[in-house]
Order: sequence, then structure tokens, then C-alpha cells
Amino acid sequence: MGSSGADGRDTSLGRPRVPRHDAVARALALDALLDDAAELLPLTRSAQGRQDLLDALHVRTTIGMAIGLVMERFDLDSEEAYEHLARLSARSDLALRDIAAHLVEQSNELRDWGRRRGRPTGDHGPDAPAAREAQPPPQGQ
Repeated sequence: MGSSGADGRDTSLGRPRVPRHDAVARALALDALLDDAAELLPLTRSAQGRQDLLDALHVRTTIGMAIGLVMERFDLDSEEAYEHLARLSARSDLALRDIAAHLVEQSNELRDWGRRRGRPTGDHGPDAPAAREAQPPPQGQ
């Protein structure tokens, strides 16, 4: 084993030390991923199968980004955020992938709008300068 530096890195390998339980969890996740990949391999043999796989990966990524947006906006964990999106999908009779794509698109547009006005990325929340200016003053002042 290599020696450990002040920052907790294994100085002989230049990598952070991974606690044993994390390493086991990663190994199990990798094993599951490899099982999934083995099942999907026949799909990659045709052009349509490859395109379907790429489309599915894109949809999964988009839904993951939408979950992150909902988590941040409503202070939810990932499961609660997914359930929120699923309920919205059921109520609106829209596919979850379409709702997720819309949320991500709107978030990107808001970020771009802020950048065009000279605001740093992420300066769009309730504590952002523009949001504070738009709020009415507290009663009694």
C-alpha cells in the first residue's frame, strides 16, 4: 500500500482512498452495468438498434437532469423528485421524457437569459439580485 498524503490521497497512486464499503458498492454497480450492457449488445448489431440505444441514453440523461432541477427547486431527494415528475406526467397526460425535456430546455433558456444580462450562472434563485428587487418590501416599512 502507498503512503497517504495530507489531503487523504494515496500518494503512490495519486488517487483518493476509497472506503471499502464504497469500493464494494462500486463493484456491484459495475457488475450490474455490465449485465445490462450484455443484454443490450445484440441491439448494437443493427443501425436502428444503435440509434434506439443512443436515444434511450439521451432520454435517461435528460430525465436525470430534470430530477436534479426538481431536487434543487423543491429541496427534495432524488426519489421524491422522480415521484413528483411522475405525478406531473400522469396528471398532464404527457410522457415523463417530454416533461423532463421541457424543464431542461426552460432551465437552459433561463441561464442563457441571465448570461445575456451579465449575471453569473446560477444567479436566478429567490436570493438573486433580480428576485430581491422584484419582491415587494415587507409590510410595516
